[in-house]
Amino acid sequence: MRPLRLFHIDFGHILGNFKSKFGIKRERVPFILTHDFIHVIQQGKTGYTEKFGSFRLYCEEAYLVLRKNGNLFITLFALMLTAGLPELTSVKDIQYLKDSLALGKTDEDALKQFRQKFDEALRESWTTKVNWMAHNVAKDNRS
Repeated sequence: MRPLRLFHIDFGHILGNFKSKFGIKRERVPFILTHDFIHVIQQGKTGYTEKFGSFRLYCEEAYLVLRKNGNLFITLFALMLTAGLPELTSVKDIQYLKDSLALGKTDEDALKQFRQKFDEALRESWTTKVNWMAHNVAKDNRS
């Protein structure tokens, strides 16, 4: 039996639309990757295990596949500009996708950029947890 592989895309994030409240940028990381996620990936084991290494390689492979099909994605998103998606309202949104996929770079340079973003997401994951906590407190106070 093949292991389940899940790949979730948040269109707001891939198009550079990060949430803010009262002018404060609530989301500060390139993508969500918390230590809680790593804990689950590693099945509760501490330190970076082989499972974490495999996860990181899968992410890199997925990124390279997305890059390989980058021009198709850019074309499809350009066609969707008039669809009324709140995350896709201007060419600026599509440019963010181009920059994220590093379409003007070699695979080697793009992968280096991706690895930096991956490390940043993990290093700064505490900001995601603070955002989630604030969101939950605000939601609980509305009840």
